[in-house]
Amino acid sequence: MKLRDLVTYRNHLINTLQVRLNPTPLSDNSSIIDKLSRTTAKGFEQYVDGIDGMSEQCKSIASAYNNVTEDFKVLIERVEKDIDTWSDEMFDNYQEIFTFETIAIKLNTLKLSDDVKLKIQDKIILHGSNWRYPGLQFFPTSVEWVKTMVSMDPLYLAGTSLTYLEESIKDYPKQYQNRLRIYKIQTVNFARFPQQQFGFIFCLGGLKFLHSKYLEKFVTRAFGLLRPGGVFVFGYNNCETDVLIDSAEFQEISYYSNRKLRALCDKVGYEIISLEDLEGFGGLAEIRKPGTLTTVKAHQAMAQILVK
Repeated sequence: MKLRDLVTYRNHLINTLQVRLNPTPLSDNSSIIDKLSRTTAKGFEQYVDGIDGMSEQCKSIASAYNNVTEDFKVLIERVEKDIDTWSDEMFDNYQEIFTFETIAIKLNTLKLSDDVKLKIQDKIILHGSNWRYPGLQFFPTSVEWVKTMVSMDPLYLAGTSLTYLEESIKDYPKQYQNRLRIYKIQTVNFARFPQQQFGFIFCLGGLKFLHSKYLEKFVTRAFGLLRPGGVFVFGYNNCETDVLIDSAEFQEISYYSNRKLRALCDKVGYEIISLEDLEGFGGLAEIRKPGTLTTVKAHQAMAQILVK
């Protein structure tokens, strides 16, 4: 049996619990019989015992249903623990494969449909277009993604290659390029960045190619870069789907899951806005540092930013 088979089985259990087991008829029957019992008691007392017997049967069946649903939940938790144990053991050696060096090679393999691009860009526009706050983008793949955050002031760009970063902004006027803060990073050490200053942090695909141990350090330390109320949006691999678990087993992407991410956010202190699966891309997380964004910045330097 492959890990994929266990993931598929877990998804089947969840589908059975949520979709196929239906308590509604039991609830309806109990309600109908209770009403009938009250009517019978008003003038037909000799038949109350028969109605009450039916009511007790419905309640007994409903109780048995509740026991079954709880047993389902326990079984699902057991399967999920086995998945986590198995995946931790299976992908532990991937720590040497999915490193920062991998990101530079793998980023160009990302292929996004127009619909997925629009969904991600909408989130950036929502959180990352406010000039009142600094913005930070990790591992920009092209000028297309830098463009979505140019109104943030200042804008920081961080990646594994300065040459690659400079290439992604070459079409901007020199004056604007000089305003950008460019950082080369090859570890999860964010001490050089301003702490608790960013209103928005974005990472399209870099975390899809980092081992889970690096990813968790990345997400944890990004918390210290955000202002209260700041948002972090990033792509990752929710390998609770059949397609992504296959890709992880073939070492095309790193392994992670929604369960692990939810537990991490709870541990670090993030509020989860949404965890969404996008077709052909994988998971997209939208998480917030608790609090309210505030600033004393009164206005932005007046300039128009044009791309050649």
